[in-house]
Amino acid sequence: MLKEIWFPVTLTIVGLIPAGLALAGDGNARRLWLTAMGLLWFIAWLSYVWGDPVRGPFATMTHPGSSDTLAIYAGGKVNFPIKQLSSGIDFTHAIRIPGEPIHLFIQKTWWSGWNCDLDMVFQGEPPIVLMKHNKVSGQLPAGWDINFDDHAIEVVDHEGAPILQVIQDRDYDVYVNTVTSNGPNGVAIMKGSKVGFKRKDSLSPQDLPKVLFKYPSEPNRGVRQ
Repeated sequence: MLKEIWFPVTLTIVGLIPAGLALAGDGNARRLWLTAMGLLWFIAWLSYVWGDPVRGPFATMTHPGSSDTLAIYAGGKVNFPIKQLSSGIDFTHAIRIPGEPIHLFIQKTWWSGWNCDLDMVFQGEPPIVLMKHNKVSGQLPAGWDINFDDHAIEVVDHEGAPILQVIQDRDYDVYVNTVTSNGPNGVAIMKGSKVGFKRKDSLSPQDLPKVLFKYPSEPNRGVRQ
């Protein structure tokens, strides 16, 4: 709560400065300082009433028709209140894949921006940290690669097939596309709100998500197809 109201509180405290100058002055000077104090306090009140910890102090006033929900498309569609982003949203249980191989946590405030953590389990191994506090890291299996920009991160296997994509579309839509193991001979394929299951030997390129980036990633960092 204190994080949400620090902006109007700061404006209120700043408003005490012209209040003190008004007490020390007289005539027109006093009226001008009192007006400045009243204006700062009025803005502070508006920022509290119309503010949003995620979108900013005057978000509701400047964008009255904007959606109040964030949507994640991960084998279905799950909505969350946008304000919940200020404390962070754990999407793990919203991503409908057997065994929960993907762990995704997203947080945002208007003063600090986005913060994202992303882990994934590859072929029964311990979780690999792909992203921590927006910093891409982690050791991938041999021959695999990872590429990313400000709105998406993608992991491809040794054949260049996309294994995981997390995509931010517009401001508050998140798409998770992935291909993971489903038993000894099967795979689970998730593309946005759709999820399907196939045998590994019947998997075709049409079943997979479309590759987003160019590879190898080192000379093509952030370059889309």
